Amino acid sequence: MTTPLPPSGLGAVYSPTVACSSISHPPPQVKCAPIAHFTSLPCDGVGNDALRSSTPALRQGIPTSGRLLAVNSSYIAYAVKKGLVRVIDRKSADKTLLRGHSDNTRIVDAAFFGSEVIRDEGVGGLWDALSVARGGAASGGGLAPKPPSAASDVLATLGGMGDASGVIIWRIRTVNGALGADKLLQVQYPTGSRLIWHPYNPNFFFIMERNIEGASGNKAGVLVETTKLVTKRNSDNEQVCECAPNESNIPGLTPLASGEDALSGANDCTWASNDAKHILSGHDDGMVRLWNVSSPPEIACVASLPVADSDSTDDDKRVTSVRFLSQYEDSISDASKITPPFVVGTKMNFNVSLWSAFTASNPPRKLRVFGLQTEVPPALPN
Repeated sequence: MTTPLPPSGLGAVYSPTVACSSISHPPPQVKCAPIAHFTSLPCDGVGNDALRSSTPALRQGIPTSGRLLAVNSSYIAYAVKKGLVRVIDRKSADKTLLRGHSDNTRIVDAAFFGSEVIRDEGVGGLWDALSVARGGAASGGGLAPKPPSAASDVLATLGGMGDASGVIIWRIRTVNGALGADKLLQVQYPTGSRLIWHPYNPNFFFIMERNIEGASGNKAGVLVETTKLVTKRNSDNEQVCECAPNESNIPGLTPLASGEDALSGANDCTWASNDAKHILSGHDDGMVRLWNVSSPPEIACVASLPVADSDSTDDDKRVTSVRFLSQYEDSISDASKITPPFVVGTKMNFNVSLWSAFTASNPPRKLRVFGLQTEVPPALPN
């Protein structure tokens, strides 16, 4: 059963209580067999119980879009206690445990490279059409790279605050029938809260930052280009890049900073896959900011857009989620559009708004608002 959307400009409200009461016979559930049993604590954005209990600013947790579960067509990875990560091969059901983060912290984010890009039979033709529209091989220019398949064996994990390893890039592999993993790189960036992969180049990723105690201000995070990082080998012969919180001019790391005093980290970010030139970030001040990341180290905030209601309280206007709708690449038919359309979550994602694309001449328009009503008010995890 489908519910038609209201006319453009009106809001749509979903109430779980009303929806459940109208169903006399709940739909049958899909049958499944468990392959693992674990208890996962809510991702509080801190990932360090001792630090959270001793720091007043952290006791309520911080907004986070970090993922405790990473899935692609080959593997399932999920965070367990003491900084460990369990990986399961979806075909053989073999398991391995990744050790590398500090045992007094928890994982706050995990992501396989390529898992955020839709990859199916239609993407190839879409990417070829986009290549032509952007001056690709068919029109005499260079071929625009296609997004990766969803079977990547490269996994990124990010430890909680105080974790000695920070970001670890792993390669999952099977040797002599046993599932295992190699550490490709560690980036000891102590104030990161989430990692966003480049849509089709694993040598680039973005580390989102929360501007809390120990973090440097006026930036949403840093763009990492691994081929330019200066690394050294630790006692385990692993490649490590050390980054002090307030250090500047680190080779391979470019901050996304606008110079705005009000800019304090970011709660969520999304990377546009139409040409991989833009990152959109959401912030506590009710703004989303669009960044041109096509030519590091020259990175600029090219647009700031207020997306929260003007009468919202500080907590209500906080942008907690942003996503480009990359499967709707209407940039192909209109050269003035520089990003896909996008959605924004406020009020702890109880309100979701749909916006048109960024264009070269006009700001995006709010197209639709969806609201969730519940008897439990939205709040950070305790």
